Amino acid sequence: MINVNKRSLYPILFLFAFSACENPPKQSPKAPEAKIEIKKKEISYFNDSIDSTFELEPLDTSVAVIEKLYFDRDEENPEGIFTFRGGNQRNSPVRGKVNSKPKSIRIDWEFKTAIDSMRGNFGYWGGGAGWTGQPLVVNWKKNELAQLSNLKPEFLNRNELKEIIQISLSGNIYFLDFETGIETRPPLSIRNPIKGTPSIDPKNKDLLYVGHGIPHRGAMAWRVFHLKKQTLLHEEFLPSSFAYRKWGACDASPLIDTTSSTMIWPTESGVIYRHDFSKNLFDKIEQFRYKLSDSRYQGIESSPSAYKQLGYFTDNGGNVICADLRNMKPRWHFFNIDDSDASPVIPIENEIPYILIGNEVDKQGAEGFGYLRKINGLTGKEVWHFEKKCYSSIGEKVNNGGMLSTPLLGKEKAADIIYTVFSRTDLHGAGLLVAINKTNGSLLFEVPLSRYSWVSPIAVYDQNGAPTLYVPTVNGFVLLVDGLTGEIIFSQDMGCIFESSPIAWNNRIIQPARGNKIYSFVIE
Repeated sequence: MINVNKRSLYPILFLFAFSACENPPKQSPKAPEAKIEIKKKEISYFNDSIDSTFELEPLDTSVAVIEKLYFDRDEENPEGIFTFRGGNQRNSPVRGKVNSKPKSIRIDWEFKTAIDSMRGNFGYWGGGAGWTGQPLVVNWKKNELAQLSNLKPEFLNRNELKEIIQISLSGNIYFLDFETGIETRPPLSIRNPIKGTPSIDPKNKDLLYVGHGIPHRGAMAWRVFHLKKQTLLHEEFLPSSFAYRKWGACDASPLIDTTSSTMIWPTESGVIYRHDFSKNLFDKIEQFRYKLSDSRYQGIESSPSAYKQLGYFTDNGGNVICADLRNMKPRWHFFNIDDSDASPVIPIENEIPYILIGNEVDKQGAEGFGYLRKINGLTGKEVWHFEKKCYSSIGEKVNNGGMLSTPLLGKEKAADIIYTVFSRTDLHGAGLLVAINKTNGSLLFEVPLSRYSWVSPIAVYDQNGAPTLYVPTVNGFVLLVDGLTGEIIFSQDMGCIFESSPIAWNNRIIQPARGNKIYSFVIE
């Protein structure tokens, strides 16, 4: 998004969130396909796949070629959930299964964050978490617990510790016990609201990358902390003087390649950072700024995705760009009509990566269309699209409709289904959950929502591989929906504002809220 107010709701709404969270819950009344050379790790291109209208300009003309860079297929890593949507293809925010078909949800614990009550140039931000605000989880083993600085004594003798890392609009980064919600270590602070989801190096579990949403109490920057020692290793102030756009927010969750120890992090200034973190040194951080001949817009707010050496980015102008991340050369770009803050999700079919992308209604004005598209990741050609008319609230405070949540790729019995949510599908702010056939883009079912949702939905699977969707809305409802039929199994008003994307491990969901609450829901 181009203007900072788009993620802002009215201050009175934030105050309501804080007070409402204290109330008890109420029961709610085929395109041509390029080929991959499977024998080689890298993707092989046709010569005409290089896009001459798309430029990636380096700050330093000497650009390293990282031959070892290789983003493998996402798996459900038992060691934790280390980035937005659980992996570099943005399609694995859940670990484990539930024992039987879910019937209901109950609150197991809740944690209260600090509240920043200052009203600055960019408004009031409070606490809790907003968009995207997803928790991370590290599953520490017994031999790793002694390496954690400031760990409370009662956790030292555990055989393992699932530790939640949760950012907050209060500017704090919290460390919580997954099972109880008790703080395991003291929080870190950057003093400014954190909106996006951090990333952790999943190989060594040493580095925590934290972005920055608003210059509320100081300058903007992205930061790297030593996760085990809780020390600040690097602070990269934003925007870079190299940037075309002078807005320094950084809401994306960076890509982490463990094969080559490479971090790739786009920002809202339009600069993409690339860094070798193998030695925990930060003196040689590369910067690249992109430009397209047919678009004047800059700024990447969504989280990038990657497969093998290809990286995919969506931006505030509706541009979808693909680059070879080994040499940072352009491959292709696609125009997605409007601001595209939903992160691209990668399904892989017959060794061909596709990307699922969505847009909101922003530059289209007060009304327009949100699109869910399936794009061939090698050629940039559209395979199909599904559209829905949506609306935006335009005034002093802008609140956009369309697709702001990241699509969910079905698995097991739902392997040919894609789920997503469209916001503001009428003038009253309603939402719509849809299930789409992955092959041809046809509508399988839809579920009307009383209010819109920016939350990226998740699915839990039972032992038979049947999916149950978990879908929160901005007005505080949480729904369980049968992922094969669209039947609403459970709906309850929790009395809060939900914008953040959740995670789940077995039958436990961690769901942040605006105001000052982090919830743990148990599926029963």
